[in-house]
Amino acid sequence: LNAARRLQVADVVIPLRELAHTDANVAYHLWVLVFPIVWTTLLKEEQVALAKPMISLLSKDYHKKQQGHRPNVVQALLEG
Repeated sequence: LNAARRLQVADVVIPLRELAHTDANVAYHLWVLVFPIVWTTLLKEEQVALAKPMISLLSKDYHKKQQGHRPNVVQALLEG
């Protein structure tokens, strides 16, 4: 119990980040799980400000290279 009290966010985030860098499925599932939670905490103005660059990102031609792969960036962004 004392060890759990000393646990910090970084103790969880750092290993998850390493896993996400090595496994596309982990990255995909983390995004789909975490993004909606974070999105709901944003103010409406922040959501609008973030939506614009995300729309721009989704419209990039280089995503065509991944369209046959699952999961892919576009799929993850839209599902999140």
